[in-house]
Amino acid sequence: MQSRLKSLIPKYAILPLGLALLVNTCVYTGVGQLRHFLTFSSWETSFDKALPFVAPFVFFYILAFVQWGVSYILIARDSRELCYRFAISNIYAKIICLFFFLLFPTTLTRPEISGTDLCSRLVQLIYTIDAPVNLFPSIHCLESWACIRAAFLLKKSNRTYKIVTILMSLGVFASTLLIKQHVIVDVFGGILVFEVGFRIAGRILNTRGQCKKENPAAFSQQILFCGPHIFILTLYKVPVNSNRQQISAPAGIFFSGVTSARLPSASSAQRSIPSDKTPASFAGFKFTRTITFLPTISSAE
Repeated sequence: MQSRLKSLIPKYAILPLGLALLVNTCVYTGVGQLRHFLTFSSWETSFDKALPFVAPFVFFYILAFVQWGVSYILIARDSRELCYRFAISNIYAKIICLFFFLLFPTTLTRPEISGTDLCSRLVQLIYTIDAPVNLFPSIHCLESWACIRAAFLLKKSNRTYKIVTILMSLGVFASTLLIKQHVIVDVFGGILVFEVGFRIAGRILNTRGQCKKENPAAFSQQILFCGPHIFILTLYKVPVNSNRQQISAPAGIFFSGVTSARLPSASSAQRSIPSDKTPASFAGFKFTRTITFLPTISSAE
């Protein structure tokens, strides 16, 4: 079993994809446990109310899990860079989802299912195990949109795969509305949130450098602990002046355009001398040390 898994998913992809799955599970189930402490509102529109209930679309809703699994396996096998980008995109997208789930919780009114056919029973089962919470943005739509994105970035993707992925994803989008799991705002919200996460991942990887040369475990740790800080620093660049001072930072992580603020030096005596001691390390990160000597300003000056 383990050998089959290794042949299916490259070793470098196990940690980032596993971390993305863990974050997704914690966000979705965690908020579900907190639903009794939240105040929900409905974003249902007249368009949503006019849509009929179509039970057979439940198959698109269920098969979406298969689509996601196949897509992420192909992403993992494509390249390390693409795997990391989608894993990081997924993590940041779920963090954004958590923000909306907790601060802007929404719900909707579900219809009563009276049918006894297979489709109706499947919808009843979904209603039983999945409470009408965590609606905006729709994670179903978020993940299916990610599959479309991946279809156009995979090296071995062909025209047939792209068409099938688009049609399947459109079916998933429609299913969330037609089996009354989501409203139209949730659909577009899921697409938008993934795009935001995708752009964040691109910024992080561009800042980090060529991830192909990095150790997978160390890279994943840096993304987990330092990713939000890198993103903030790459978005808000501090103006660079001629008086730069080194700051302690994890080795191998680059902060774009960041300098430390200080008063102009009174003389040229100011200097920075790197410490010759062994760099400190913590959680797998090495920290550089810089000792800065500031000049003594006499009362005469």
